Amino acid sequence: MTQEQLRIDLPRRSALGRDSFFVSPANAVALALVETSARWPAQRLLLVGPSGAGKTHLAHVWAGQTEARVLWAEEL
Repeated sequence: MTQEQLRIDLPRRSALGRDSFFVSPANAVALALVETSARWPAQRLLLVGPSGAGKTHLAHVWAGQTEARVLWAEEL
């Protein structure tokens, strides 16, 4: 008997705010840094990690609390 994964085409919704960010031991320090941006050395922070790790979500959390605008590389 072979198993098959069924694809269900559900609508996607963007959830990039702070209230939709799941905090875990793996990302708690990164979130704390984003939430204390006034204390960043030289007012800069570099987020590095694999695809799907939450870097874009964290950038949107920061932008939401600082009224910053998120720009994609293609827009520059």
